[in-house]
Amino acid sequence: MDTLDEKQRKQRKIKKTGAIITGVVIILIVAIQIAMLALGMYETMAPFGVIVLSLLVPILLVVGIVYVLEERIKEIEGGEEDEASKY
Repeated sequence: MDTLDEKQRKQRKIKKTGAIITGVVIILIVAIQIAMLALGMYETMAPFGVIVLSLLVPILLVVGIVYVLEERIKEIEGGEEDEASKY
C-alpha cells in the first residue's frame, strides 16, 4: 500500500512529466516554424535585418517557454502545483 507521501511524489512526477512533455512539444513546433521561416527567407534572399527581426519573435517565444517551464517545475517540486485552485 502506498503511503500518502509516496502518492504525492507520484502525483508530482506525473505533473512534472506532463509539463516537460508539453513544453518540449511546443518548443519543437516553434523550432520547425523557425526553420521554415529561415529557409524561406534564405531562398528569397531577404535582407539580413528582416531575417533577424522575423526570427527574433519565435526565438524569444522559446526563451519564454523555457523560463515558464522552469518556474512550473519549481512550483511542482515546492508543492505549490494547485495554488491557483484555492482562488
